[in-house]
Amino acid sequence: MSFLAFRVGTNRTLSFLATLGLIVTVPSLTQKLDWLPPAIASLFAVPIAAMLWTLPLQLYQFGIAPLYSLLANLCTTPFLILLTAGGFFSGIVSVVWPWAGSLLAWLLAIPTQGLIWLVTQISQLPGASITLGTISIGQLVLLYGLLVSAWLLPMWKQRIPLLITLASAIIILPIWHHQVHRFQITIFDRATPPMMVIQQPGGTLVLNSGDRNTASQTLVPFLQRQGIDQVDLALATDLRPRWREGWPALLQQIPLKQLISISLTDNTALKEWILKSQVQPGQLRLLQVGELLLQNQTQISVLRHQPTLLQFTVNQQNWLMVAGRYQRLLPWLQTTQVPSPQVLWWSTKLDLEAIMQLQPQVLILTSRTIDAQTLSQLERQIPRVFWTPRDGSVQWTRDRGFESTFPLSENPASPL
Repeated sequence: MSFLAFRVGTNRTLSFLATLGLIVTVPSLTQKLDWLPPAIASLFAVPIAAMLWTLPLQLYQFGIAPLYSLLANLCTTPFLILLTAGGFFSGIVSVVWPWAGSLLAWLLAIPTQGLIWLVTQISQLPGASITLGTISIGQLVLLYGLLVSAWLLPMWKQRIPLLITLASAIIILPIWHHQVHRFQITIFDRATPPMMVIQQPGGTLVLNSGDRNTASQTLVPFLQRQGIDQVDLALATDLRPRWREGWPALLQQIPLKQLISISLTDNTALKEWILKSQVQPGQLRLLQVGELLLQNQTQISVLRHQPTLLQFTVNQQNWLMVAGRYQRLLPWLQTTQVPSPQVLWWSTKLDLEAIMQLQPQVLILTSRTIDAQTLSQLERQIPRVFWTPRDGSVQWTRDRGFESTFPLSENPASPL
């Protein structure tokens, strides 16, 4: 319900801003385009005005900017005029002769399908949107302050190039600074298989993509809001058919440079599935037990399978993920030297003895079935415990450390 309310509220606000832009900005834009015929000038002025007044809110909520919005508006205007006039005319005819009005409305299905096809084709063009990342509330206020100044203050109306330069600096400079210096780890709530994104200077790592819905409705919007337009390294720990479907859904929106499988399952089907998309054969391989993988400031190694033990060294901290089909782990831990992790991410059947043997400083639990007594016992014996079904997603940053955040499964989807 909260997600639906958010979408309805955002759509209403965008509609209001677009209408306001048409009222206050189209006349001045039309005057500046007086070298064009009036009909052509208004054809350009209307979409430009609507885009100017809605773009700051789009960046604030979604972190992406449509690249072909002007082209799309120009191409779809004839369809919209025909549909609007046709719908109005069919309504009048229906009052006098209902059968004829229904026939006219039925004929409008042809231009409607043409409009849907055209919009779909434009949305699938290369670079249909630019992923910038979300802007702050302060940037949003400044951007709308510039728009209101251009509307109400005559001195600013004569300085449009300066306003454009200021607006670009307000958007780009903070985003650039954040991208260059960001070091952040996000563990998603209620994701199966366990899903994580590591953002660090010079690269982004994604662990698992979930099923098709999780990838398209949770992972992709999250990456777009973070301003990530490419995944440098992706790791897959579960290759069952349902969880394979998330990777093509991710690739439809965001390219990735390399995909590495961490599974005992035969990955032939995954190769066939992925290679139909954008990953080349040399970019897909299997990570063996004991092999060390380096990705910028992160070291990754597989300690064992069933369950999967994946070790990360991040910012000089030792992370350990336990996931997958569970087999009793304590005997193996007692005969194998595994350094006690500062952070233990447990995403399989709970094993209190194994967790106590590992002695983590921070425990992140993503299993949905944990009784209150067991959780209370863990919280008494481990300094910090997060349970994502209760606390939401967990984020770590170099400056703030660990904190729970909103449920990423309710992230707003892309407006496109």
